[in-house]
Amino acid sequence: MSITNRPFKVNMNYLNDKIHEDVYTIDELLKEVVPFSLVDKEIIKAMYLLELESLLTITDVNKLARSIVSLERKLYKLSDLIPAHLEMPDLSTFYLSLSPVFLQTLCEEDDNEEPNSLKGQWLKAFRIAIEEEVSSWQEK
Repeated sequence: MSITNRPFKVNMNYLNDKIHEDVYTIDELLKEVVPFSLVDKEIIKAMYLLELESLLTITDVNKLARSIVSLERKLYKLSDLIPAHLEMPDLSTFYLSLSPVFLQTLCEEDDNEEPNSLKGQWLKAFRIAIEEEVSSWQEK
């Protein structure tokens, strides 16, 4: 008897419980490591916090900026794939937080002509805005 064409049963409750034991990166979710139909707000929240926390480990301002743009693109792709009723994070709140921090940094560094110092201040501004975004999502 051939079993190749036989349907198999999956215990969806077991699978649903198991997927909540791990935290997935956005790349893993895009590769459908977790079936899109099983993705819920807790998985999205954990993924987003993981991605934000990984941004905080980047020490080069140019790499950090590229990573933020990459995350934004991936979030947009993922939002098209997951169930529409889920709240999908985007970086709009992050950008709103970043703008005044950047302006303040530029005002504080206006007299300082050292480009490395300015890059350090920009890195600090990124970190502050990312930390505010993390805090906002941890409260949800």
